[in-house]
Amino acid sequence: MRIYKKGDIVGIKGMGSVQKGMPHKCYHGKTGGVYNVTQHAVGIIVNKQVKGKILAKRVNVHIEHIKLSKSRDSFLKRVKENDQKKKETKEKGTWVQRKRQPAPPREARFIWQCGGKLLFVPCSRVGHIYRLEGWQGNPPPINVGSSPTMKNYVRVVEVWWDEYKDYFYASRPESKALAYGDISELKKFREDHNCKSFKWFMEEIAYDITSHYPLPPKNIDWGEIRGFESAYCIDSMGRTNGGFVELGPCHRMGGNQLFRINEANQLMQYDQCLTKGPDGSKIMITHCNLNEYKEWQYFKNLHRFTHIPSGKCLDRSDVLHQVFLSNCDSSKMTQKWEMNNIHSV
Repeated sequence: MRIYKKGDIVGIKGMGSVQKGMPHKCYHGKTGGVYNVTQHAVGIIVNKQVKGKILAKRVNVHIEHIKLSKSRDSFLKRVKENDQKKKETKEKGTWVQRKRQPAPPREARFIWQCGGKLLFVPCSRVGHIYRLEGWQGNPPPINVGSSPTMKNYVRVVEVWWDEYKDYFYASRPESKALAYGDISELKKFREDHNCKSFKWFMEEIAYDITSHYPLPPKNIDWGEIRGFESAYCIDSMGRTNGGFVELGPCHRMGGNQLFRINEANQLMQYDQCLTKGPDGSKIMITHCNLNEYKEWQYFKNLHRFTHIPSGKCLDRSDVLHQVFLSNCDSSKMTQKWEMNNIHSV
């Protein structure tokens, strides 16, 4: 019989009748978080609607009448299916539509680190409130810094992530020089409350997250990929999962023109990798993990990107705005590139 622990997300089995050790039938099929465990029963917090209000109710259920949440099972199943589809994509040289993959349950890092607890129930409705012009006193977007959300991310990692902040900057290198303001009060709060380290959080609370979202390798270089002595840069044009990259006028704003090459020989934009397309020449961008598309070497002094599997070089056509592979030729200016760092402001 499975042993449950505090914080597990579980489902109460649905039965035709109320059996011994089961709560009222209105709770059958519900999902909740475990708050207490005894030898024979599990205490679960379940949301219940009463006269239009949502109340958190505590119920005790015999162990044989509960199971791990279907939402969690569905998430793991979808991860497995998408991994298989990515494998098919690579083997066939084509692309297939993958299922939308939800994020796993997340905990509030600093609440856990400072002795509290916050549970995310998979079936609950969660949304973002985005910044809108004039909303809650926000000034018009033209007067707001280019990346207020990124600034908040940086403030969080600088206060709470300790040595793990290097992994954040590996994924978002453009934020390393971002001015994030005074965080002395936040650091004092952490010190005054004797909050645990982020390493503790990763090992004790979010111990399984790296199995689904591996920590990124260090970057060798990053920034815009500009044609040498050219005004054109490689641009994803917002395409993903099998779309082709193109050349576009360099705008120094990052976004679709921000790439990084890491120690795993991946040329990436966010969670997408550059690789050769089905025709074996044109360059496409597709979703990848740390074990895929380890294909590139960047020779900074030679201004060259080499595609390791084919031995060819990254080339371009300024007229057709295409990016492709061709036989390496040190005399061809279209095979020369430079990576220029871009910083958020």
